[in-house]
This record gives sequence, C-alpha cells and structure tokens, in this order.
Amino acid sequence: MSHAEQTQPIQVGDTVAYRWEVLHRRGWYTRDLLRARGKVTGLVPFPNAVFFRVTWDRPGIPTILSPQELCHVAAPRQRASA
Repeated sequence: MSHAEQTQPIQVGDTVAYRWEVLHRRGWYTRDLLRARGKVTGLVPFPNAVFFRVTWDRPGIPTILSPQELCHVAAPRQRASA
C-alpha cells in the first residue's frame, strides 16, 4: 500500500484493522484482535460524529467503531510466477 493510500480516509468497502495504539491503550493483546481484519459495510451517523459499521473475520469484536480506532490494511501482495 502506498503512502497516499494509507493517508486517504477510510471508506465503505475498505479492509481495516484495529490501530495498534488503540489495542495497546485498552490492554487488548489477544491474538484475535491483533490479527482481525474487517470490511467497512456502512456508516452509522451520530449527532456529533459518523462511525463505521464493520464486519469482522472473527466473532465477538465490536461492529460499530470510530474512524480513529481503525487503519487501512495493505492488500495482499501477489507472488511472482516462477
């Protein structure tokens, strides 16, 4: 993922993960959360902010999160054919 892609705002359809800083601050060091990947499926408007609805690849993870809690995930690199 290029630097420009990393700094673009998260949008519906993006693949995301929890920010490491958020997990560290909350003391959530479980392997499931560190490796969890989610897809932003919608927006949830609140009076003073807009949150994301995220569908995760693991059960039990909160599904409505603020943009500050998430980061983009790099797309998997394709292997070169030998």
